[in-house]
Amino acid sequence: MIAAMRSNREPSGVRKRIPAIAPALFLLFITGGAIASTDTLAAPAPTSKEAAPAADRVVVYYFHRTLRCYTCLGLEKAAREAVHEGYLDRVEARTLEWQAVDFELTENAHFEKEFDLEGSTLLFAETAGGKTVRWEKIDGMWDFVARPEDLRPYVGVELRRFLAEAKAKVLPAVEERAKAAQDPEDAAQPRTGERS
Repeated sequence: MIAAMRSNREPSGVRKRIPAIAPALFLLFITGGAIASTDTLAAPAPTSKEAAPAADRVVVYYFHRTLRCYTCLGLEKAAREAVHEGYLDRVEARTLEWQAVDFELTENAHFEKEFDLEGSTLLFAETAGGKTVRWEKIDGMWDFVARPEDLRPYVGVELRRFLAEAKAKVLPAVEERAKAAQDPEDAAQPRTGERS
């Protein structure tokens, strides 16, 4: 009789595996299966240990947590595309920079305090001499949760406004480097006003 009861039970080891996967199943249940990725869609931001150039530029940050949902990934993708497609010349000239940053990582924890981050955030920062001199959160990003593809034109408009407000010493340098990146051979020639 006991042998017959044992044969009707679940296979050996099932009881041991259920507790191991229960937390993962519970997490999927409470998030509606929205757990997407811990990967970033762009190269990580340079940490303080890496030597980053101290040129004047505007940085578009997309701050996120380590664990991200499909909505956050979609908003990041749309914002990144707006920067790279609308301002490719400036990105290539390194006068405009895109950085996706996981602010929960130890090496990036300073951003949480510096910019008062609470969750996924799109932020523009103007830098001069390697230091942030002005920054602005783009809070309207969350109005596009249901339609992240419409975020691209919004980011373009907001970035154009931010660049127009950039300090006089930053914006001309940004424009000059962007122009030099378009035609490096022409930029290497001295401007004398005379043609040879």
